[in-house]
Amino acid sequence: EIVRLLLQANPSERPSAIELLEGGKLPNKIETEAKYFNEVMRIVKTSDRSSPLYSRLVDTLFKQPVRRELFYTYDNDVLALATKAKKKQRKRRTSARQDDLLSDPNVPTKSRIRLHRISQAFIKVFELYGATPLQTPLLTPRLREEIHGQVFELMDSYGTVVELPRNLTLPFARWVALRDVTFMKRFVVDEVFVRPSQQRTTLGGQPLSKTQGSFDIVLPLSYLSSASEIHKLHEEVLECAQRCLNSCGITSDRIIVKIGDISQQRNAFELCGILDTRQQMQVRNILVNQDIRTNWKPLRRKLLQVISPKQSDSLRRCIQPEIDTRFDLFLHPVEDFETSFFFKIFVLDNNESHRPWLAGEGGRYDNLISEFHSHHITNNLVVAVGLRLHLTTIAGYMDTETSTAMVLLCSPSDNHVTVELKQIKDLAATLRAHNISVETLYPPEASTEALLNFCKERNISYMVTPRGTTCRILDCNSGKHIREFKESDLINFLTKGNT
Repeated sequence: EIVRLLLQANPSERPSAIELLEGGKLPNKIETEAKYFNEVMRIVKTSDRSSPLYSRLVDTLFKQPVRRELFYTYDNDVLALATKAKKKQRKRRTSARQDDLLSDPNVPTKSRIRLHRISQAFIKVFELYGATPLQTPLLTPRLREEIHGQVFELMDSYGTVVELPRNLTLPFARWVALRDVTFMKRFVVDEVFVRPSQQRTTLGGQPLSKTQGSFDIVLPLSYLSSASEIHKLHEEVLECAQRCLNSCGITSDRIIVKIGDISQQRNAFELCGILDTRQQMQVRNILVNQDIRTNWKPLRRKLLQVISPKQSDSLRRCIQPEIDTRFDLFLHPVEDFETSFFFKIFVLDNNESHRPWLAGEGGRYDNLISEFHSHHITNNLVVAVGLRLHLTTIAGYMDTETSTAMVLLCSPSDNHVTVELKQIKDLAATLRAHNISVETLYPPEASTEALLNFCKERNISYMVTPRGTTCRILDCNSGKHIREFKESDLINFLTKGNT
């Protein structure tokens, strides 16, 4: 670069000697570099890690810009995953990472098991919508300079500053942009990480991890000829979110969806045939911050003063009557979902005095992909709609003593028949083979009364005690003995729900 500057034909464009010396382009003298290097090494070896000098040195290292070529080449090995063998390997890796949720040391044992069950239920829902698992690389070069300090950053052995994912949307947007992906439905359940606050630690430590589930749809913009077709993508993502929450026991009447962009309302109006701007304004004023699910009849009477009955019914179907949907023009924007439409999903707590808690968020993020596209030339314009669900939060708010088991297999201390552990294990395996959820307790250290209380606290329906060739079954809610069954009759009773 120095030679190029000095060979400029126009003298005014050539640097003077002083400009060249002060411009920082000339390499330092070897003696000078050695002196500074020795001083840096002295600071690293002898300084207190909480000292301002050491902190400035570390901050300088981590604030260095990531070289542009590394942004594209850092995860080059992922580009080779196109072969069938590599795809199988990636699928096994995804399953293994999800199994690791059970061994997360940051989550208590009971919550860990519940978190695993929730993740498996969400995966089944994602697959119902035709999504395939895709896990982006764990480490990426620093993606955004302005968020330094919020993410957990590391430095690899080559001196490149990389970061752990703070959510599942940002790495996927980069992945889509760098590979020019134009059509994909993907899901992933994985951990995200944030940096501990300075109030918690000044000496470093493990990142704070949480589990998220992500469902994303990427389509070419040319496939979607109108705003109403894009609106259908929004509906599909919201419907998927509802099914996920229903799958872990959260009923639809507890779910509140808040939509925070007015363009979404315009898309709904177009789909319902409400094209007059004056009508749109009047309808918007009626619907804003209203509980559409419970207050539909009085709202419909008001709407019929503005629009036709057919338009009113179409509008009701359009705005998801199964769950409580509210348009909130002042809803705080969601990070990364800043293209036009975004939403937040709240769940009403069982305790009515508590505020609703945030279960997830989502929306469009075309602009995020375009931000990564801006680094290279592409003609592939896409529409991207995503959903993020906070599995750790959902598991934490669910009743910690609630069990998903239907049956408790045990042998109370007042049982007059000796029951071997193998008999309980074999019966448990048989019931699970018929999709009956089971918990087991052994050895017999508690009375029948204590075990019934145990079942009530955990919402277990039946207590089953093997008694030789038969099984004694008790209704945990009433505490009454139903009858004794043979094993085959017990399975029929539990699967068909006969009383």
